[in-house]
Amino acid sequence: MKRPESSNSQKKGKKTFGLTSLESLLPQVTGHLGLEKRLKEHSFMQLWFSVCGPQLKECSRPLYMDYQNNLVIAAKDASVAQEISLMRSKFLSELGRMARSLGLEIKGIRVDLKHFHQNENQFVAPEAEPELPEPNSDQLAAVILSEKDYELLKKVSAEINQQVTAATALQNSINERVLEMMEKQLRMQAWRRNNGYLTCQGCHLLTPRLHALKGRNLCFNCFMEKADWSG
Repeated sequence: MKRPESSNSQKKGKKTFGLTSLESLLPQVTGHLGLEKRLKEHSFMQLWFSVCGPQLKECSRPLYMDYQNNLVIAAKDASVAQEISLMRSKFLSELGRMARSLGLEIKGIRVDLKHFHQNENQFVAPEAEPELPEPNSDQLAAVILSEKDYELLKKVSAEINQQVTAATALQNSINERVLEMMEKQLRMQAWRRNNGYLTCQGCHLLTPRLHALKGRNLCFNCFMEKADWSG
């Protein structure tokens, strides 16, 4: 009479073990996917400099992707903001192709006049370490990527090839730039990992400085995004 109870308890034990394993695995999976998305977003934002042209390159910079999938661009002054607004459709068309290559969506471009001249150090968390140096191009090129980094690059490349069945020369050029920027971001993260950089509590990417907001230490992009979203 006790044997069936033992059998049931064994089944129950197996079920509990399975659920526990799944519960411990899910945060790792979702965390990895979130980090991958952030890496793609950071890579995508830096592509602004390849579409804005030499005149706007020195007087504008990407800040963050807002919660409505708009790319927020900081402009030096009102005349720069007006120029970006006049060319918004052109920029959006080019950036849209790049975003799709990375599996991202961009719905618009929003111009910000407040933060171009803002000193990022103004927001540094008191407990954060001093700003760390950034690598030069030679140091970045010398970085050896991990197997996981190469797997991610291969995955992004496969996603691009899947989306573009009959790629034009223009699209091929765009795809090359997208992959090149993605690899640069991965190299930057690997270099920062080896040189004691800090981790953002928002996107979990390594960053040269952290900024305090509501008890969290965030990179500048996450700081601006959260501050904007909360009002």
